[in-house]
Amino acid sequence: MRGNFATEPEKYNVLFSFESEDHSFIQYHESTLVDEGTYVKINDSAYLLKSDLQDTYFVLQEDNSFYYYDTILSEPRFIKMIYGSSATVYFDQTYYDKDSLND
Repeated sequence: MRGNFATEPEKYNVLFSFESEDHSFIQYHESTLVDEGTYVKINDSAYLLKSDLQDTYFVLQEDNSFYYYDTILSEPRFIKMIYGSSATVYFDQTYYDKDSLND
């Protein structure tokens, strides 16, 4: 898996960037780094995200989207992640203050 996936603009913006060389991912909320870790391909369409904050699965759909259960925000919810491009995306590497995301 390589590239970026983002939510459609709504109350907040979530973006994942995946790198196939080292099987890593970076997760942003509102362009702020919130998590980073690795992913494991389980089968043709199922993946496991592993980090200090989460161990969660997702299934890649035929249209290259997936639903992600976001537990980082104070109100966990399913979010549809839409494929953007094969380019990896990086922003400032400053971690977030969890309380500021939930205001």
